Amino acid sequence: MTSDISVTGEIFIPVGNYPCVYEGDSLRTCVERLLEKSSDDGRHLYYEWLLVIDLANVVVGSVNYIDILKTLFPFLLTPDESHVFSGKSQRFSDLSVLLEGRFEKACRRQAKMTAGGSMSAPPPSISTDTHLLHALEIMVSSGNSILTVTENQVLAGVVRMSDVFKHLGSYCTLPRADSSQSVPVL
Repeated sequence: MTSDISVTGEIFIPVGNYPCVYEGDSLRTCVERLLEKSSDDGRHLYYEWLLVIDLANVVVGSVNYIDILKTLFPFLLTPDESHVFSGKSQRFSDLSVLLEGRFEKACRRQAKMTAGGSMSAPPPSISTDTHLLHALEIMVSSGNSILTVTENQVLAGVVRMSDVFKHLGSYCTLPRADSSQSVPVL
């Protein structure tokens, strides 16, 4: 099958540009790595996942926002039946109301927690010659929005679903003749 759709090696983010932490780094370091990669106005973050690597620079896991919040507030984010606190609006659970005013104190505990203790399984890995449609298939079937990318079995970087979508989305629009805007292909 021949196609002009790219392979992963053409769009991945090199590992040197992607936020990574070591297993022994504190949760504070994880938060700092995520916060330092943001838009010029500082209001939007570029990444939601960190790679966790060991001392041999092998990916051993990943940490995202949910992993960090579950580590800091396990009782708040554990999916279970929560009872409604009758003193507040019913949209707040008992636990979220109890946390009001205590969030900063809970965040101070992060210096004692490590990335290795908060991480999820590492994302699946693909090679730089993997077709973008196959990468997308792996992301959807595994439930991961990032994949690590290897070249000659060495970590080269990361490809995100948002980048794959951006690239593949360009095939779904046609340029308008009267302007530089595009219209959907029906």
